Amino acid sequence: MAQARRGFTLMELFTVAAIALPLLGVMAPVMLGKARDDATRVRGAENLRQIALANNTYAATYEDRIPSFSWRAPVEGRDAGFPGSEFDFIRDGMRRAAHDGEAAALQAAEIIARRTRHSPGPHDPNWLPHELYTVLILQDFLASRLPEPLVIHPADRRRTLWQRNNGVDFLDYAHAEDQPDPKGDGWRVLYSSSFVTVTGMYDTAQRDAEATRSRLRQGRTHRDFLLPSGARLGGLTMFDIAFPSNKVWMHDDMDWIARAGPLHHTHPDATFNLGFADGSVRSHAPAEINPGWDPWRPESSEPTLFGFAPAAWDPAQPIDRRPGLARWTRGGIRGIDVGGREVDTGQAEQARGSSPWVQNADAEASRRAAAAQIELLERAEGAGLRR
Repeated sequence: MAQARRGFTLMELFTVAAIALPLLGVMAPVMLGKARDDATRVRGAENLRQIALANNTYAATYEDRIPSFSWRAPVEGRDAGFPGSEFDFIRDGMRRAAHDGEAAALQAAEIIARRTRHSPGPHDPNWLPHELYTVLILQDFLASRLPEPLVIHPADRRRTLWQRNNGVDFLDYAHAEDQPDPKGDGWRVLYSSSFVTVTGMYDTAQRDAEATRSRLRQGRTHRDFLLPSGARLGGLTMFDIAFPSNKVWMHDDMDWIARAGPLHHTHPDATFNLGFADGSVRSHAPAEINPGWDPWRPESSEPTLFGFAPAAWDPAQPIDRRPGLARWTRGGIRGIDVGGREVDTGQAEQARGSSPWVQNADAEASRRAAAAQIELLERAEGAGLRR
């Protein structure tokens, strides 16, 4: 005679539920939070992918030129590329522009004034707009609105806040604790991007082997640059890119969804999206990216080192001396950031390829590299600019 199958008693079911439900209560928020973070990272990557598509559309329209600011300081015998402007302050500024960085700042201000009909704040001759504002060239090309949500990461809380109500609240200084003063030079950050354009995509001298001292150079912090006299910004083409699938064009300025809060992209615990010259977007940690170079010392294996010095409204914590990574690709536009060894610029053979700088740089080597960079900065002549 077959023995009857015994099921669970009600008490046993209650016991299992009493154990499982608290565990589910602990795990569910973690799983939901991770799913939400993953979805936000994907949305950020999609924004970056759309910008990459616009980059390629622009290049196809303008004889393979890489989108960048095209106005030049007026120098005898050189076309300034200035088509004129309806705004008096732009015309006056271009007559006096001392270098290409200032001409680019005026071009950025002209796009904003023309497309928004808002009067920009005071002209800042020391503004280098290329890193966070090159997207204005694309927005003007596509006749898109300003400010534009597509150019920010969905987890970039501050820029999302600034763009509310079409930026009117920002310009009224309604978010005083979370924004710069729009009456000073802070007006422009309303139109900035969460995505950084790397220097190799606009600093022409990084392409040219003999133009070492004409190259843009990093200052002590992430915001500071030195533009040598004779430097030329913009004018590069898609044909200048040697390794499209390995060369970063733009990337997240921060790891916007790090569990402890936003991290600057050079932080060793960061993971962030990178947009490549072939239009692809991939996520990487700093240890997976080549450390880069010091553009004034191409024969050195040492990368450019700089600190992250956040403004009062920046969400991330400060960082001391980290390698420049894709911001300072060895070889500039002709270099490799991910998926291959750094190109040969005369550095020691053993220094090529993966580097200890990113993961755990030797403190003494880091100090020496930083001291050498500072010494060159102090002796150099040029315009001190800020992004």
